Amino acid sequence: MIAAGLALRARDEKLSPPLTKQILVYPMMDDRNSIPGPEVEHLFTWSHDNNEIAWKALIGDRDGEIDCYGAAARASNLRGLPSTYLDVGSLDVFIHDSVDYAQRLMRENVEVELHVWPRVPHGFEGLAPQTRYGKMAVNSRDDAIRSL
Repeated sequence: MIAAGLALRARDEKLSPPLTKQILVYPMMDDRNSIPGPEVEHLFTWSHDNNEIAWKALIGDRDGEIDCYGAAARASNLRGLPSTYLDVGSLDVFIHDSVDYAQRLMRENVEVELHVWPRVPHGFEGLAPQTRYGKMAVNSRDDAIRSL
C-alpha cells in the first residue's frame, strides 16, 4: 500500500532523480475493499476482514477521505509513473484491484509487467517457496530488480 502511494508522491513532488521502477507485490491499494470472489474467499490467506482491519489501522474512521498517497487506487492520474512490475495470485483479495491498476497504468503508456499467478493466495511464495509458482514469482521479481 505504501510503495504505490510513494511513487505517486515522488512523481508529484518531482523527486530528483526520479524513480526508475516500482515493484508492487500483491499490493493493497484500494480502501474501498471490494470482494473479488466470495465463492473462493475461503481459500484466501489474507481475507476481506483482514483487509478491513488493515485499512482501519491506516486511515482510522476517515472512510472516503483518504487521498491517493494513502490509497493509490484513488489516483485520478497515473501518467508519468515509472515502469511497474506488479504480481498477484489469482486467489488473492487484491486480484481485481491489482489488475485494474495495471490496466490503468498501461492506458497512460506506463510500461507494465503484470503477473497473475494461477491458483495461489496472498503470500504464496512464502508459504510454499519450493512450488513452481513460488519459484517463478521470486525469479520474476529478481529479474525486475536486476533490470534497474
